[in-house]
Amino acid sequence: MASSESVPVASPGQAHRDAVEYVGFRVDGQAVVLNLSEHRRLSLERSLDLVNHSPSGFEWGYSGSGPAQLACALLLDYYDDEQFAREHYIAFRNQVVSQLECDGAAACWHLPGEEID
Repeated sequence: MASSESVPVASPGQAHRDAVEYVGFRVDGQAVVLNLSEHRRLSLERSLDLVNHSPSGFEWGYSGSGPAQLACALLLDYYDDEQFAREHYIAFRNQVVSQLECDGAAACWHLPGEEID
């Protein structure tokens, strides 16, 4: 998929996914991403089983390895579809994750499910 193409609207479970919201922030300089609708931290390990770009953790705001790992983790968590996540995470990193901003300790980014679809 070329970076100018959008991530395709996909798959079943739309009603559940519409309610999902992710938030990213930093704790002691470390990137933390939560799935607010399920009150849990996004799993780095699950995404590392699929692609291994950044074993040290997630990042956002640019097009590097940490944002690639976050893009994979977000798609994997949101769609629960390994093949879909593997096929689309680079485009999602370029279009969405690279644009997320978190300026300072109190500032966070929010990503609702409808912006992932």
